[in-house]
Amino acid sequence: MKLLNNLHISIVSQLQSIREEFPVKQVNKYKSDSKEVIVLVLKYLSENNENFRFCISKEIFLDLYLVDDKKITEINFKYRNKKEPTNVLSLAYFSAEDFNKDFTAPIHLGEIFISMETLAKESLEQKVLIEHHYFRLLIHGVLHLLGFDHNLENEAVLMYNTEENILHKLELSTNSIVSNYWR
Repeated sequence: MKLLNNLHISIVSQLQSIREEFPVKQVNKYKSDSKEVIVLVLKYLSENNENFRFCISKEIFLDLYLVDDKKITEINFKYRNKKEPTNVLSLAYFSAEDFNKDFTAPIHLGEIFISMETLAKESLEQKVLIEHHYFRLLIHGVLHLLGFDHNLENEAVLMYNTEENILHKLELSTNSIVSNYWR
């Protein structure tokens, strides 16, 4: 898949404490595949929702961090006041209303943090391929940066269905999560 010319993705791994579980070669594969998945998400949204047409024309930046439970717990506490690890956190730099404005400057969507340690545990618990669960979390994180949420029932349904549609485009199994998982 060809990357969008206007998309700039910074991917950093901070996995010192779990390097044995995620060797450099495997992490580099996640990094490479992540770019393609993010492009697919942006293309899918721009083709299926006029509010996201900007994804194919504006210069877009985002940062992705692959971290361990210790790091994501620090971030979760700092931004959500929760002293526990989570699987994915998204820190959006814009609100949904901002996307419809006529920006001439590049857009930095924000930061996504994925705990590879929690990802591994959840994959084992749910009996799904770790790669499939990783891509779901990545898609989930990107959707959050673009204003999707799951606090209300109608929001959760829209977000879940969008994730499922994108996973289907990737030809990945979608049996890892039930519809109420994100609540």
